[in-house]
Amino acid sequence: MLKLTLHTCAPRNVCAQNRIGSLDVAYEKLAARADYKAVMWTAGLGEQTPVKLENYPRWSASIWDLIVRVICLCMNRKEAIWPVDIPNRRAGAYAQHLTAIVEHWPDGFDTRRAVVGTAHVQMCATKRNYRATFQDDILGEQTTDVFRHTPEVLNAWDLLSRAYGCAATGLPELPIRPELYKPIPVAMGAGSYVNLDTVSEPARTGCYRWLDKEGVETVEVPDIEGPCVTEQQFVTFLQKAI
Repeated sequence: MLKLTLHTCAPRNVCAQNRIGSLDVAYEKLAARADYKAVMWTAGLGEQTPVKLENYPRWSASIWDLIVRVICLCMNRKEAIWPVDIPNRRAGAYAQHLTAIVEHWPDGFDTRRAVVGTAHVQMCATKRNYRATFQDDILGEQTTDVFRHTPEVLNAWDLLSRAYGCAATGLPELPIRPELYKPIPVAMGAGSYVNLDTVSEPARTGCYRWLDKEGVETVEVPDIEGPCVTEQQFVTFLQKAI
């Protein structure tokens, strides 16, 4: 399960006392194209009706692409940032800092938790102008240019979503839904192999982590430069790795 907590502070000051929201995202169907179920909680409003994100291609984009799509479904009941015609006015609500932490909570008896993503939205010296940084433990950092947001009433989830849109596309809108990564296998003798050096991120690092967890070694294949796995092993990774 992925668990996000939302805080009205800088990252160094995150604690339970400044938490204003949480989001739990779990698998309903684990597959290469997975279905997710999610529940959002917001301080002062409580828990919202659960939502589903269906047929999402795993290991195809930043963890933030998945998270923000779920946030949009929770708020708007559709996979899009709500379009609002907000004038470029001087007045309006604002936040000095907004921090989100995404943790992976394993199922079963494994109780280890790992931070897989962080986000920090910070207001600039000019009020209602913001910069944001999104960190993904595989893909690294995405940052925004300065963007302006002047709502009459601030919704922290909305601000976080708009910030990610600006980081991913330059505009307060979601990027195009990612495509499922499909490896290019190489036939060699009686087998078919995938050269991991040719696999794009985040699938490449995800596969290495899964192989290590499963205790499976890569293999060397004649005439292929780089570590390889069988095509079936890679397909199994796409379908089952968590």
